[in-house]
Amino acid sequence: MNCTKRTVLLLFSFLALLAASTYFHYEQTHATVRIGINLNFTDATAAVHTEQGIELAADMINESGGLLGKPVKLITIDNKNSAAMAETAMEVLSLRHVSAVIGPNEKALADSAVPVAEAEKLALISPAVTPASWRGAESPRPYPHVFQLALTPVQEGRAMAAYAQAKLHKKHPLIIYDSRNEASAAAALAYNESAPGSVTDIKAVSCEDVFTLLENEKPDVIYLPVPGKTAAAYITNLRRGHHDLPVLGSSLWTTDDLTALLPPACLTNLFYSDQYANDPLYTAGETFAERYYEKYGLLPDKYAALGYDAGVLIAAAIKTAGSVNSSAVAAALASVRNLPGAAGVMTVCSDHGIDRAVHILSFWQGEPALSDRQTISHKQ
Repeated sequence: MNCTKRTVLLLFSFLALLAASTYFHYEQTHATVRIGINLNFTDATAAVHTEQGIELAADMINESGGLLGKPVKLITIDNKNSAAMAETAMEVLSLRHVSAVIGPNEKALADSAVPVAEAEKLALISPAVTPASWRGAESPRPYPHVFQLALTPVQEGRAMAAYAQAKLHKKHPLIIYDSRNEASAAAALAYNESAPGSVTDIKAVSCEDVFTLLENEKPDVIYLPVPGKTAAAYITNLRRGHHDLPVLGSSLWTTDDLTALLPPACLTNLFYSDQYANDPLYTAGETFAERYYEKYGLLPDKYAALGYDAGVLIAAAIKTAGSVNSSAVAAALASVRNLPGAAGVMTVCSDHGIDRAVHILSFWQGEPALSDRQTISHKQ
């Protein structure tokens, strides 16, 4: 009899524990809207600022009542700059029942995450620049669950050509690019298609050779979409040679700090494109910048802005879908149009890239400053 009572008591305890565990799991899974973060915190600045932008988006969403009546919960996994870890992070986040994933930031890691996103039917928004990699092997159509938030080099090249013609009134470019760099080559090609000029691979023209090209081609502007240190070497040589032609660049210039590489006298008549710069006249962007500074004591950079905008996109998709199911969220993401974000008004295109403003910066008193915003489609 005692044995029977003990067995019943143990069984009851087990059932009670199972019920409590099931309830706890249900509460954790269904009481919140979960958004996953798959970033490389080995690159601390980019990942931390991206995560902070996402956190700010979640804060503002929760202040407004959350999504579908539930608070947003963020689940972060450090992929440790490993392709294998980027894949594993996606699998773990799928098991954690997230509605969508933001990241990775780097192209190689993002490429590793994409197949898992598709296999798990998990909506993925990456801030990485991935010019031609996210297409299915059998079709040019985009992967159904994968979206690219970053501006492409094609958008940057077209925007800079439009800016040079409309704002600087320059129509005869000398385009110097690096064929070994995919983003440099794509930006140069896009610029030349919009504003044809003389095109030269940097492997064939040294800093000294530029003067011969200038004399022969007689350009009124130079487009130089190459990494910062390389750009600084050419700009320094040009200015020392008393050439003050406008020199234009791309976001590749931001791989290095030009203000540290160039003397103040050389920081003139320089313009480059980038993913983000705060525009005080753009209300949504100014609100983001103010809230970000209030929360973190820092001015936001492009990583913070892209993280925030990824969160804003996912929130809009969940509201449209009326569901936290990731496939439903992906389908709703594809329909987003004219959504205000930190870096501009966003429209998701048929190839799952996003049309929004390309920011054109120059230098004012030795610091980068917004000069213009050009909204250019990355599609033909």
